[in-house]
Parts: sequence; structure tokens; C-alpha cells
Amino acid sequence: TPTVATTDVTLTCDDGFYPGISTQDFVTRHGIQSTLLELIHDHLLGAMACAHVTLLAWRTQQVAAGYATLADVPAEHTGPQDQPESVRVRWYRDAIYNLALSSLLLASQSLQQRAEAEHTAQTSPETEQRYHHRAHEALARIMDQSTCGVHLI
Repeated sequence: TPTVATTDVTLTCDDGFYPGISTQDFVTRHGIQSTLLELIHDHLLGAMACAHVTLLAWRTQQVAAGYATLADVPAEHTGPQDQPESVRVRWYRDAIYNLALSSLLLASQSLQQRAEAEHTAQTSPETEQRYHHRAHEALARIMDQSTCGVHLI
């Protein structure tokens, strides 16, 4: 198993409209071992690219309306009073983290087959789907779209 220093890296992949994503924050929040930091970087960058494609038309409208960054788009703010954060920025980070968790989970299944019973709950398709669903809910919230809908059975 390769070991990589747990240095924090802020990942970006556009002209600055979206905030950077901290690899250390992702690793810390989700209790992920940072020994495969390069793999984590790849999945976070892939998640960012996926989210940016999903948000492309919405982002274009916001830039045309004069907003230079996601944090500039009108939204409620949460967090400590001295460091309030736009809920859209929070939803963006949630979307990226959940997309990355979903793809990391699938990658870890193919990289190493674990003892079946011990990790069933962590590696079940339902868990991967839950992360994916959370990501799309966060993306919908950023665009002021409904997060619930009617699905045909």
C-alpha cells in the first residue's frame, strides 16, 4: 500500500467560479484513510468535473447576471458569525464529497475484495446510491430546483 503525506491540497478545475475543495477536509469529514491521496485527488477532481457539467447552464446564467463566484450568488448564509458561508457553497461541497464518496466506494470494491460480512453495510450498492442521491439533491438545491419528484414505477 503506497503511503502519501496527508498534506492539504486545494483542488480547483475552472476559472474560480466554484470554490476549491480541500482534500484534508474531505478526508477528515468522512474518516477516510489518507494513504491513497492520489486516488482521492482523482475522485474529487472527477466529482468536480461531473458537478460542473451538471451546473453549466445554471452557472452561465449566474455569470451573465454579474456574479463572479458561487459565493456571490444570493443565498442564505450559515456557520459562525465571523465566518458565514453561503448555503450554495455548502451544497456544492456536499455534492462534490458525495459524488467522490460514491466513486471511491465503487473503486475500492474493485481494488480489493473485503471480507463479505464485515463490510457489507459499507460497500452495499444502496450506500453508493445514497451518496449519489445526496450529491444530486445538493446540485438541485444550488440551482433552486425541487429535490423531490414523481418517479414512474
